[in-house]
Amino acid sequence: MIQIKNESYYTVDEIAESMAVSKEAVREWCRSGKLKASRFGKRLYIPAESIKQTLEKNFIEQQV
Repeated sequence: MIQIKNESYYTVDEIAESMAVSKEAVREWCRSGKLKASRFGKRLYIPAESIKQTLEKNFIEQQV
């Protein structure tokens, strides 16, 4: 995790490991817009807020 202007960003590797999914799955979520991501150099970084919103949205959809 890195901090930029008081916002936390995670790498594809960190998200894949913590969610027990493949790195390619995380990259696909970024490409499809399911997760918002920013590219710094060659690496993708996903804001913690984007992860939180995606998880909350998917949780709510599963409850309905």
